[in-house]
Amino acid sequence: MNGEPWSLIVLSPVVGIGLAAGLGFISFVLFAIWRAPFARIKPHIVANPLSPWTAGSTVLLLGAAWWVASYRASLLINAKIQQAYFESTLSVAVSAALLVILGLTSPLVWAIFHRFYQGLVFSRRRFRRNFTRAVLALGFIIVAVVAFKLGSKKADMLQRLPWVYVFPPLAALILSALLQRFGLLNRRIALRALALIAVFHLVFALLPSKYSSVRNTINTAPSLARLQLKALISVSDVDHDGETNIYMGQDCRPFDRLSGPGAYDVPDNGIDEDCDGIDTLSTALPKVGQNFHAMSKPAKLPNILLITTDALSFDHTTSGGYKHDVTPTLAKFAANATEFTRAYAEAPTTYMSIPMLQTGYWYPHLKITAGANSGSYPFGLSPENKTLASRLKALGYATVFVPGQRYFGKGNWPGLATGFDEVDMAGTTNFAHAAIPTTNRVLAHLKEKRAKPLFIWVHYFDHHEPYYMPSGGKVFPVEEGPLGDKISKYNSEVERTDREWGRIFDYVATQPAEDNIIIFTSDHGEAFDELHLQKPHSNSVRESETHVPLIIQTAKQRGTRIDGLASHLDILPTVLNLLGEKPPEDMPGESLVPALQDGKSPEKEAIFVSFYDPTRLDAKSAFMQYGAQGKDFLYFHNQDDAFTSLTMVGDSLGTKPVDMPQSGEAYMLRLYAEKLFHELQDNPPALFNRPESSK
Repeated sequence: MNGEPWSLIVLSPVVGIGLAAGLGFISFVLFAIWRAPFARIKPHIVANPLSPWTAGSTVLLLGAAWWVASYRASLLINAKIQQAYFESTLSVAVSAALLVILGLTSPLVWAIFHRFYQGLVFSRRRFRRNFTRAVLALGFIIVAVVAFKLGSKKADMLQRLPWVYVFPPLAALILSALLQRFGLLNRRIALRALALIAVFHLVFALLPSKYSSVRNTINTAPSLARLQLKALISVSDVDHDGETNIYMGQDCRPFDRLSGPGAYDVPDNGIDEDCDGIDTLSTALPKVGQNFHAMSKPAKLPNILLITTDALSFDHTTSGGYKHDVTPTLAKFAANATEFTRAYAEAPTTYMSIPMLQTGYWYPHLKITAGANSGSYPFGLSPENKTLASRLKALGYATVFVPGQRYFGKGNWPGLATGFDEVDMAGTTNFAHAAIPTTNRVLAHLKEKRAKPLFIWVHYFDHHEPYYMPSGGKVFPVEEGPLGDKISKYNSEVERTDREWGRIFDYVATQPAEDNIIIFTSDHGEAFDELHLQKPHSNSVRESETHVPLIIQTAKQRGTRIDGLASHLDILPTVLNLLGEKPPEDMPGESLVPALQDGKSPEKEAIFVSFYDPTRLDAKSAFMQYGAQGKDFLYFHNQDDAFTSLTMVGDSLGTKPVDMPQSGEAYMLRLYAEKLFHELQDNPPALFNRPESSK
């Protein structure tokens, strides 16, 4: 990663194991120092020097078992119960019950581990007895591991567990226990080891900023090293600007909060606030397309059908070049419409992308509320926000929302249905797959005779995780790798849902071309790679999670593929423009009417992408990640994990390193991302739980 695989292979584990070993040695030293005082209180525990290791192993095993069992139970509950509040409440209750049950077994587990560690001492007099104990303990562990694998295979838990956080401390625990048990570890040796670790970290702290790619590599993947590095950077950041001048940091003014790599470099003021060596010029910022192009209003208002589906990347579709034919009807529809091959969601998660698509504004500019679940997502969308439905309703449209999952209903996601006359939940079920009844409801509304033109929004959810083989679904081959089974089931779900989209496309094709506008897109992508073994989305702003299909069918430009940049924020101004209505001037999206009318590419040169947490109190830290997607590069900054990345388009894993230049498109993307980041964090209404005085 980032061209420095050696740093990930060598340095990251060294730092992580160093931390784990340090914790192990510290625990030994503390145990040795406080052994006498504790002996007066708990002589039966302290008398056995293996007690800390026995306790640690017991907690580790029972904790892992509890985590796995709780997650498996949550999957089963999720598949049957689609009401989020009840689902989460039941999951918590089941998790608590499992914790109590496992707690009752802790004495037995403690005894087994105690015997196991005793069995590691093979003295001549007790060799046979200790060997037997060791074999029995080892057999118990093997049986537990096998049972764990069999029980978690269906839930894909082995792929989801953060093993990198388990193995290093476990290795340090066992190593320290063995050294202590065989008399190879004492207080002097432990203190020397701690001194060596301290020297190592001192050298690590003094590495110059030119090795920042090493730090980025460590921060890219989950590891103990990343947790430790994040804490060290936070402690050494004396001016609290998110960066430091040690640990390979690039803060050129470590005592000035207004200057640093993350600071906004005000254009043309002669000051280098962002420490890149030059002052930003306003001429370096990217082009932004117009949100309206003059055109006459249609003689008759057309019906507007917005079809969104959950968790589908453009490159996982047939027309996007995927190796399996998972979306043949969507490809057929695209061949008779305008397809934007470089369309992006502005966020990698539903709770952000859907509100932005429906309102046409950046998420931080929206009025967000705590929602139905008291601060847990989906966060509420205040009725103060004008949605596409409310704007079309004002133009005389009948508005209908058909959610394919109860997650999107009024009771669970307040405000999402703002502007809709009707929210049709009749097609939703308590199970994962509801595409067939959802499509039935859409067709019923399309066939209904109305005095008003119709705007209908339907959202499909069938191929969102967890993945299950759909009834009547096509079977796809299981690919090699840890995600093979998941990808196969996902492909089956996508293909089965694609048939339902086809039913809608086929019906609309029987109507006059000028009577309907159809828009198809996905709320975000779904990634299946080594960076997404635990979560296929809601992970990062990499293009694997933001590159989505976008197909718009109007009476003109049928069968056109557009390679220019487009995004969700373009949808609302485009719809209004097609109706001859001018969007508000501050609406940031670009009208795609020139592409739909004349096949012209969009004018924009960058798309701002972000991952935003509206529950945080600080406006700056609410941006967990932010960046800019361009034609050839993606620039993004991960604030939570303190690393910056510049990758080429198509290189979501970051295998081809790109140094940040001081000119050209990549430089322009960074300027654009930093500009919008600083503008959007200025008193954003999206933070719903701040004190009133700060709003």
